[in-house]
Parts: sequence; C-alpha cells; structure tokens
Amino acid sequence: MAQDEARLYGRACEPGLSALLRDIAPLAGDIIDAYHRGLADMPRARSLLGALSGDELDALKRWQVANLLGLLAPGLNARSHEAVARMVGRRLALSCVSREELAFAKDLLYTLIIERVGRDKHEQALSILSARMMRDLAWHLTVYQEIYAQRTRLLLSVTRLAWEVGSYIDLIAKTAELLANHPGICACLIARPGGLESLCFEAMEGAGLEAYLARVQAIRSSHIAAGKPWTGGAPADKAWRSNRIEHCINIATDPDMLLRRDAALDNGFRSVVAVPLASRAGMGPTVMLGLYSNYSGGFSSDDQIAFLKQLQSLLTYAILRLDAQEGIIHPVPYLQRRRWADLIKTDALCMVYQPLLDLKTRRIVKVEALARLRDGERLLSPGEFFPALTSEDFLVLYARGLDQALRQWLAWQTSGLNPDMTVSINMPADALGDSRYYDATVQALTANDCPASILTLEILETDDMSVGIDAVAALDRYLELGVSLAEDDLGSGHSSLKRMRELPFDAVKIDRSLVVIGDENSADVLHFIYQLTRLGHSLGKSVIVEGVEDEDLLEAVTILGADAIQGYVLTPPLPAGEITAWLAAHPIYPEPPHKHGVLGQMARLLIWEECLYLLRDEASVTGQATDANPPALPFDIIDPGLARVFMLAAINQGPSSPEYREIRGKLMQALTDRTI
Repeated sequence: MAQDEARLYGRACEPGLSALLRDIAPLAGDIIDAYHRGLADMPRARSLLGALSGDELDALKRWQVANLLGLLAPGLNARSHEAVARMVGRRLALSCVSREELAFAKDLLYTLIIERVGRDKHEQALSILSARMMRDLAWHLTVYQEIYAQRTRLLLSVTRLAWEVGSYIDLIAKTAELLANHPGICACLIARPGGLESLCFEAMEGAGLEAYLARVQAIRSSHIAAGKPWTGGAPADKAWRSNRIEHCINIATDPDMLLRRDAALDNGFRSVVAVPLASRAGMGPTVMLGLYSNYSGGFSSDDQIAFLKQLQSLLTYAILRLDAQEGIIHPVPYLQRRRWADLIKTDALCMVYQPLLDLKTRRIVKVEALARLRDGERLLSPGEFFPALTSEDFLVLYARGLDQALRQWLAWQTSGLNPDMTVSINMPADALGDSRYYDATVQALTANDCPASILTLEILETDDMSVGIDAVAALDRYLELGVSLAEDDLGSGHSSLKRMRELPFDAVKIDRSLVVIGDENSADVLHFIYQLTRLGHSLGKSVIVEGVEDEDLLEAVTILGADAIQGYVLTPPLPAGEITAWLAAHPIYPEPPHKHGVLGQMARLLIWEECLYLLRDEASVTGQATDANPPALPFDIIDPGLARVFMLAAINQGPSSPEYREIRGKLMQALTDRTI
C-alpha cells in the first residue's frame, strides 16, 4: 500500500504529472464541453443537466475543470484526494446520478483526455491519472454505499415508528425529525388540507423552512386576493391532484416554481419532492409529505425513488392504522402546536379540581386534578389542546401538573380540610412503558414531601397499553411505591374489561359516556352500571361512576351499589381557590330531602329483578314454587291491576319471558311518566 501511495502521490511522479498538466490545462475547457456532450447519452445526467440554468451550467463546468486539474496536481496527497473525492461523491449521490452512470462518466472523461493529448507522450503520467481516477470512483462509490446504508437505517427507524407510535401527532413529529436529519434532506414538511385554497402545515423540521413557508403563504394570499387564479404548479399541488410522487429537480429553472423561486433559493432549497400518503379509493391522499434538498436533482435517482416509495408505504400504513384505532384529529397548525407545547412549560398550565363523593360516608374523599391551558384570554380544555401534543409534551404536562396538584394538596392540609382527602391525576396508558413517568412521580412526591399514599394515578383506557408494554410489571412498580391505581374511562375502549380483571387496579371509573340518560335508554344504562359495579366488586375493586349530573342519577347509582361518584351534581371542575372554598362549605354532602326519583325507582326495580332471578334459580334446583314467597315490589303502584299483572308475569313466565318484558315496558313507561 505504501509503495502504491508513493507511485501515485510521491515525488517521483511530479515531473510527469507537471508535463501532462501543462498540456491539458489549455484544453481542459474543451474536454469538459465534450464531456457534457457525452453525458447526454445518460438519462439521469441528461435530466439533471437539462434542468440547470445557463449560469448554473457554467458554474458546474468551471468546477469540473478545477476538479480535473486538481487530479493532475503534482503536489496532491492521498488524504486531500480522498477528502475531495468523498465530497464530490456525496454531491453526486444526492443528485440523480446513478452508480452506473458514474462509472460510465469516469471512463468517458479519461477517453476524452487520451484523445486530446495522445497516449504515447505522457504514458506514465496518464497511468497515474487513470489510477487516481479509479481511486476517485472507488471513494465516490463508498459514499454512495454509506448513504444507501443510512437510508436503510432510516427506513428501519420509520418501520418501528409505523408499528409502535401511539398517536398521529407523534408520528408526524418524529417522522419530520428523522427525515430532516437524513443526508440530502435539508427540510421536511407534513401537511393536510386546512380549508379552501390552503394546506395546514402540521409538522416541519429544517433550517429556513418556516421563513420559506411564511413567504409562500404571503405570495399565495396576495395572488388570490388580486383575483388571479392560483394554478398550483408546485409538487405538493400536483401530487394532491395526481396522487403520485411529484418532483421538482431544480427550483431555479422550473417554471411551475416561479412564484416560490426566490423564497426557496434564499433559504437554500434547490429541489423538492411531494409524496402523497394514505390514499383512499376515490378520495385521493389524506396527508402530504414534502421533502426539500439543497442539491439540484435531489430525490430523482433510482435509489432515491425506491426510498420514497418505501417511505410512502410505511407512513401510509401508520396513518391508516392510527385512523382506524383512534381517528385522526382535525389539522392543527404547527406553529399553534409549538405554542401550546411551549405554554405547558409555563404557568399557563393550570390545574382545576373536581371532588369525588364517597356514597357511604357522604364525605369528599378524593379530588381529581384536571389540566387546563391558558392561551391569552382563553382557557383551553383538554379536548382542544391534548390532540396537538406529542408524547414528549405529555411527559412535561404530567410532571408539571402533578407538582401543582401535590402543592395544592399540601395547602388543603394546612387549611384544616379533611385530612383523609387524597388527590388523583391522569396518566396516559403508554406512560407505563416510559420509566421517565415513574421518575417524575418519585421526584414530585419527594420535592413536595408528600406520602405516596395520598396519590392515585388514573390510567386512561386506551389500546396503547397493550403495545410493547408489560403493564402488570409497570403497575406493580407504582404500587410498590405506595400510590393507588385506578382504571379510568372504563368501557370506553375495546379491552377494558379484560384489563380490569388482569391488571392490579385498586379502583375502576365507569366512563361518563356510559351514564348518559335518555328517555329510551334509562333502564339499559342503569342495568349496565349495575353489572359493571357488581363485576368490579367481585374483583375486589372499588367502583366510581363519572358524569353524574343530577340528584336522580346520584340516588340510582347509590342504590346500585357504586362506591363513589364524580360529576356536576357536586360541582364542575374548579380552580384551586374556588375548590378550596367549596370543600370548606361541604364537609358532609347531604342526602337529598326527597327520594324516590324516577331513576331511583328504576334502580330498585333492577335489584328486585335480580332477587327474582335468584329465587327462580333456587326453585329450579329445589323443586319449590317461586310464588311461595315472592319478593315484594320495591314501591307502590297507583294502579293495583298493573301491579298484579306484573307480579304474575314475573312469577309464572319469568323475567326473561316476552310476556314479562311487555308488562315491564308498561311499568317503565309508568315510571318515566311519574305515575307511580
């Protein structure tokens, strides 16, 4: 190797190379011109060269002349040669020149040199030049291979993301970050339609992208305002209509980029590609991916096109998976998302509090801390800003919200409120797979000097809990710490009942969506609450009913055996100062002066029916008649005839019979009409 280095770069080769350089230097311009004519036979090279402006082409030729003369420089050493060759190789690899065309181009250039200077006069020097050019090619191809390997690793990262990510916002944020840090991609943009004549930019990464998009938006707005049609010739507009990957290989010369040209070039963008994602039959794409390169010809080589198609397939799968699981939220502009993420890190995050009533003691035993975000004059609810947050944002929100809640609990203790009252806070299910949440919990308890026993973590009911997470081990770790655990929003997901049985929750909270009472479904809702309550108790868990809005429902869930309730019947969520005053005014929540509401009567009927079922089961085993000792109705009916018919149907036909269900329907109507 050392001997070869000396032959190519040592002092011995300097005289011959100097002589060759003197002969080639005057001819270098003509050689490069002929070289370009020969490149016209290569499709990709022809496409790139044809897209260059006159000034760009002249600059390229001057650079190629300088590079050729540099190869002949007698003082060239191996290290500097490799550095230049790798730089050139990177530039070629990130444009549209293929490996095959690269090898052909080297051979073409050497042939043109031989034709101009002859082989005999500079035989030794030409041999050295040939070897240097082969080294050039080898280093170029090494760079090609390195970039190919980087693309492969990137696709593996995107594959993991497509399978594992739990939300659309996380998907686009992490995808943009991955792509914008890949060779040949200087910026990444993800967008969806946000209204007429515009795309909503949901995620972006890359220097200059915000400035570029701001200028484009201003140009577009003024163009439309001036009454001129917006033709939409940019790749994103084309891709949205064609549902195909669309390229602009040179922004400087593409006529469709005229209105955007100065803004793009000023921010370093030379080429761009738009990739439509999540296309649906007859509806076109759902999402648009835009990639920008600071190289002309970017994204248009065979390798790059194959990479884009793989990327398109992976991201389409991820978007459709997430849409099927949770539905994809309406578009939220990137700048708005970033603003909310920044506000979470400030005092703009403010916790509000809603009490939980123990139905046996009629005391407030727990207060749930709920997040709100102040944005100017508005106080945003979770439904507004939660969908725009990434998993990293949620971690910040949890840590800051927990710290607020614990500090507020300490304030309640010093104010003389119920010393047994505890506090709860929500934690996303996928947090169980992230040890940072556990660390944040320990840190908050330690910093505020709070015992872990005063804290309940409410794990939101989502399918994310089962993806790559050992939920039992994660929950056991929190239990060992001393906190209590509750399964929140029971019944809102597909696997909640299975989780209630398998996971070590201390309590379950029946989701508010399940306790919405209507004229037609009252009995069904109460029956569902009753069965979930019995199931929870059979598993040794306390049962809390959320969304209790009035005294009638409060009476009913009390009769049905729930342990606690939460809802507007007590109070809506209140800021710290207001909830403190409310708690002080309600050391005992009184029972209503008048009982026997409609829902309460229905609840008593459910219990009565349960007793009747048990009696009939016992009678079938013992052979005794059910009517020997039937349970008395839990209320008096004004119409004795209806009572008699109802009892006979219950005893003779049984609670499951069509005859009984018909009479029961009449009784339900009587209850609803308050005729009993």
